Amino acid sequence: MKNLELGKLGERLATLYLLDRGYKLIQANYRSIRWGEIDLIMRDGEVFVFVEVKTRTSVKYGKPEEAVTYHKLRKLRRPINFFVSTNKIRAPMRVDVISILFEGEKHKIEHFKNVMTD
Repeated sequence: MKNLELGKLGERLATLYLLDRGYKLIQANYRSIRWGEIDLIMRDGEVFVFVEVKTRTSVKYGKPEEAVTYHKLRKLRRPINFFVSTNKIRAPMRVDVISILFEGEKHKIEHFKNVMTD
């Protein structure tokens, strides 16, 4: 499976995972031409949740969640801030990471909540 296909599959699985837990999908693949992309924008009750999804087929280069570095989180601030200001969001917000690791035909999903701190 190619990386782009794997990434799209991971985003679909993450969306289903969160929907099953009562989250509401606001937008998938939100893209600001200038600032970048947010994989998923969800609502968890009143909280807006910006989700970064990382999918891997092995841990040869580390666990999927380890690819969400401090630098990556800093880069996410720009599209998040653009979305918030464009949509005049005044609700609580957080950033989550969904890690998906395929092991043959099976996959393991881990959800890391509120990963961004100032």
